Amino acid sequence: MVDPAFHPFSRLPFEIREMIYVASIQPRIVEVKEKAECPGGFFKRFRTTIFPQGFQLDPSIAHFAPGWRHELPLEVDNQTALEDYGFTNSKPTRKPWVPTAECPEIPLNWLIEQPVVAYEFMRRSELFSRAPLPALLHTCRESRNTLQSHGYELAFGTRSSSAMTWFNHKIDTVYLRQIQGAGPHRYSLMGGHF
Repeated sequence: MVDPAFHPFSRLPFEIREMIYVASIQPRIVEVKEKAECPGGFFKRFRTTIFPQGFQLDPSIAHFAPGWRHELPLEVDNQTALEDYGFTNSKPTRKPWVPTAECPEIPLNWLIEQPVVAYEFMRRSELFSRAPLPALLHTCRESRNTLQSHGYELAFGTRSSSAMTWFNHKIDTVYLRQIQGAGPHRYSLMGGHF
């Protein structure tokens, strides 16, 4: 009886093995989904966490600051400070990025009064897919390196999560479902108050 397995594959020249690896590459449709922190859980954490230690704006939010400039208060901080009562602090105020006229600071005390905006700026989320992976990405180091050199990479990271979906931008197609009721107004449907 003839054994159907081809045992001497590793003895083939690398060029032939590479051709076999590349021939296995097929285009895929990769549905990407988001797993996000529940707004209710966020707003509970939001109400019970002391600023500024509990929440930190990611510096990538600076790209959105110009769009929020008209919403930001002219006075950065009208809030009573400990210095007003004789306490001193040598520690400088933490800035999430260097504020400029183009990318102004988004004051945390303003975010306290804007919980829906705070949710969009501070929520935790990750993008993932259940699409089947090309088997050769996990067969051996040589096959993975070959597929990576032909375009496969981990993609779709977020501010709060690293990329974890293997995707080939040259041949794969990303599929995103529309989120029903997307937008800040959807949170008012949760009971009106945060």
